[in-house]
Amino acid sequence: MLHVIINASLITLLVLVFSSPAFGSWDGCSGIVGCRGASRVWFFAEGSTRPGFEEWVCLLNPNDVETNAVIFFMLDAGGNFEKSYVLPPRSRVTVDVFSVVPGDRDVSLRITSSEPVVAERSMYFMYRNRITGGHDVLGATAPDTEWYFAEGCTRNGFDTWLCISNPGESDALIDVDYFCADGQTISKQEISVPAGNRVTVPVHDEALGVGRHDDPHGNFGIRVTSKNGVPIVAERSMYFAYKNKRPNWRAYDRNVLAASLGWGDISVGNTSRRRIALTFDTASEGAYTPAILDILKGAGIHCTFFISGRFAEQYPDLVRRIAAEGHEIANHSYSHPHFARQSADAVTGELARTEAIIAGLTGLTTRPYFRFPYGERNAALIRQVNAEGYMSGFWTVAAEGENPRETSDAVYRRVVSKSRPGAIVLMHSGDPEEPGALPLVIRDLEAAGYELVTLTELLLPDDWAI
Repeated sequence: MLHVIINASLITLLVLVFSSPAFGSWDGCSGIVGCRGASRVWFFAEGSTRPGFEEWVCLLNPNDVETNAVIFFMLDAGGNFEKSYVLPPRSRVTVDVFSVVPGDRDVSLRITSSEPVVAERSMYFMYRNRITGGHDVLGATAPDTEWYFAEGCTRNGFDTWLCISNPGESDALIDVDYFCADGQTISKQEISVPAGNRVTVPVHDEALGVGRHDDPHGNFGIRVTSKNGVPIVAERSMYFAYKNKRPNWRAYDRNVLAASLGWGDISVGNTSRRRIALTFDTASEGAYTPAILDILKGAGIHCTFFISGRFAEQYPDLVRRIAAEGHEIANHSYSHPHFARQSADAVTGELARTEAIIAGLTGLTTRPYFRFPYGERNAALIRQVNAEGYMSGFWTVAAEGENPRETSDAVYRRVVSKSRPGAIVLMHSGDPEEPGALPLVIRDLEAAGYELVTLTELLLPDDWAI
C-alpha cells in the first residue's frame, strides 16, 4: 500500500493506492478529505461480507489515554450484536469485519467510545465477478433526517446502490427523490427501514430507483428524507466499468464461467449485448503478428489468441508480448495435428505440452479455452478436452475463405457483413492479408455499435457483468 498525504491551503487529502495479493490482486485508488476532529460516535450505513467483498474498520485513538470502543453491528436480516475493542493511547486498531460478522451479510455500523476517536471504513471488492477496486470513507458523526448526493449514474457500465441505515429504536419511513439531468424528478415514497436495521436500494432497478438509462435520465442527484422524522444514515455506492478498455478477462474466474456454461463446444457468445470477439489462431508464421499487435494496441482492444506450443517455442518474445499487452491466451495444441487421427494419450500430450510452454513463458494458464486445429472435432474429442479442463472454442465467422489468393478487402468485407451480436470471429495472425483488413474491421464494427472484447467477456451471462 502507498499512503500519500497532500497538504494545500490547510486542506489535507489522503490518497490510497493499492495493489496487493492480500486482496486477490485487486487494485485501484481511493481519496478522501480528512475530518476536522475526533468524535465519540461514528456511523456507517454501507458494509458487506458477501462473496467478493472485504471490509475493514480503522479506529484511531489520538489521545494520551487508553479508550474503549464498542462497535454495534446492524445486519440486513437481524441478529444484531456488539463487540468491544481496546484502543491504546496514540494508536490505531484495524477491525476485519469479515472475521466478526457471519459471511454473506450486509452490515451497518455504530461505533461509540469513551474518548473521542476517528473512524474510517475501507472496502475492497470484486463486484459481479468482474469489477475490482476499493473505496474508503470517514463515518458520519450523527444520523439525520435528510441526506443529499450530487452524483448518481445508471448508464451502461454503472450500478448505483443507496444504503440506508436506521440506528434508532423506531421504524423509519423514507422518501427518495432522484433529480435527473433531463429535468425529470423520480420519487419513491415510504420505503420502510426497521429500527436497528439497514435497507439497500438498487438505484439501477426501476422498483425503488431510476432504472437503467444510457442517456441524461441516467445521470442524477439524490435526496433522502426521513418522512416520519426518525434520524437515519445514508451512503451511496457506485460500481462501474468506465471507458472499458482494460483487459477485464483477468477479473473473472474463467473455470467457473466455463462450468456455468456446461463446458462443451461453443460457436457463439452471449447475443443479448452488441459484443464481438476477434480471436486469432497463432500457429506457425510469426512475421505478421507484430503488425496485428500494433493495430490492437493502437485501438485499445484486447483479443483472445489461440497459440500453438510450437509457435511459442519459435517466437517466445511474441508470446510474452501478447501476454504483456493484456490479451487472453488460449490453447491451440502443440504441433497443430488433425486430432481425429490422434490417440487419447496424444491428445492429452498436445494440450499439456502447450500449457507448460506458455505457462513457463508468461505465468498464465491456457485454460479453459482450446481450439481444435482446422476446427476438426467430434463428440468424443470434445468430451476429452472438457475432461482436461478446456472448453472447445469454435467460431461464428471465419475471416478467410477458400481462395488462397484472397485480398485484405475480401477478408474485411466478409467479417463485417457476417458479424452479429455474440459472434466469435476466427482470424489468423500468420496470414499476410489480415494486417491490412484488421483496421477496417475494427473501424466498421465499432461504428456499428459493437464492443470488441475477449472470448471470456463475450461469453459472460447478463448477471455476471453490468
